[in-house]
Amino acid sequence: HTHTDDRNHCLGSRLVTMERDWKWGLAAKRFLWQARGAGPGSGMEAVDVIIGNALQQLPKQKGIDFLFLDGMPREYLPYLQAAEQSLRPGAVIVADNAGVFKDGGLKPYLEYVRNSPLYVSSFVESHLEWRVDVPDGLEVSKYLGPL
Repeated sequence: HTHTDDRNHCLGSRLVTMERDWKWGLAAKRFLWQARGAGPGSGMEAVDVIIGNALQQLPKQKGIDFLFLDGMPREYLPYLQAAEQSLRPGAVIVADNAGVFKDGGLKPYLEYVRNSPLYVSSFVESHLEWRVDVPDGLEVSKYLGPL
């Protein structure tokens, strides 16, 4: 059962971001602190910044409905596997830069989500966010649940 307020935000929902590098983590916390200055009801009270290794932190999260992977491409698969026990059936996983790194560091991840019975996956074409002349894309996967 989901409760919503008059702005159609899901009450009880959380957005958690993880940063391994403490300098970037502190920057994220600062941005969050500034955003919370907008006051109660801004939605920022539902956001957390965790400074630490996502491989250790992801298994501690409960009931993940959406997972956005953006970082070192060779780390996407270990991150996904660390989160799998916490994914809810129907969870959506989005892997950034699935076009530019498809033959490099992201290859094991793409092979896994495209061939695993746990996922239905598709590629969505786009371009690099800073270079519209460089094709890229997102791999969007839906977690079907444990076998």
